[in-house]
Amino acid sequence: MADSPDSTLETAASTEGLLPVELTIHDHCGRETRIVLHKLPAIIGRDELADVPLIDPWISHRHCEISRMGDVLVVRDLDSKNGIFVHHHRVRETQVLSGERLTVGQTEILVQYAGKAHAANEAAAGETEKQKPPQNRGPETVELLY
Repeated sequence: MADSPDSTLETAASTEGLLPVELTIHDHCGRETRIVLHKLPAIIGRDELADVPLIDPWISHRHCEISRMGDVLVVRDLDSKNGIFVHHHRVRETQVLSGERLTVGQTEILVQYAGKAHAANEAAAGETEKQKPPQNRGPETVELLY
């Protein structure tokens, strides 16, 4: 069954709210590059045919994919050897809010789009923290390695 013109317009409109997606890439050599995605899904990897080609020996040829799910972006690992990290945690698939950073190989990618913002969520979490009574925490221990 073919898509009706209405469903095509609906899909374009729902993606339109997220696009363009701007990726600010800090590679393993310290270079900064900006890439603007005007369509999704997009493949990130070392493959020269990837939508976001990266030169990092720790990145797989088809490392991960950024796509849309509802009104947020989702990043999904494509069975890469070294994985994807968000907030220093390895993830297989997760939503990516605007302002969040992905780490692939030794490359860091700042993701920005006109969707839900990570900073807004942090501010809301900060308000929740202010409402909690202070906890009596003991002295902080720091491990020193000699």
